[in-house]
Amino acid sequence: LLKHSVDPAARVQPDNAEFLDTCAELIQAPELLTARLFTIRAAGLLHGLSPAKASAVLSGLLIGAEIGAARKTYQLKDVTLVGAGRLGTLYEAALALAGYKVNPVDAEQVVRAGLHAAATSFWAREERQSA
Repeated sequence: LLKHSVDPAARVQPDNAEFLDTCAELIQAPELLTARLFTIRAAGLLHGLSPAKASAVLSGLLIGAEIGAARKTYQLKDVTLVGAGRLGTLYEAALALAGYKVNPVDAEQVVRAGLHAAATSFWAREERQSA
């Protein structure tokens, strides 16, 4: 239903007003997610919400609801965010908006380090077995 309302090529920026406003709303009330999802299509049809802005709203709804629900479940002050690229920057902005101190860690570096450690362990074991 929403695929006709959003622009899949839109590059939502972390300082986008629609994204931040929607994030703030859902951080406070994540239970509004399903009701607010249906407003995107209606806003496009009735109020001329552009597909690019609808994409920002959708991102704000989903990320804001996730952070809001986690905030109600866990008592955190600091968050280590393992992410990369555009999505990582959106999460970083939303977490900061929720009042968290964010420690960003590049996901690509973490994956490379993990693969290197796994390969090193594997090769060491192979050498021990062949000796």
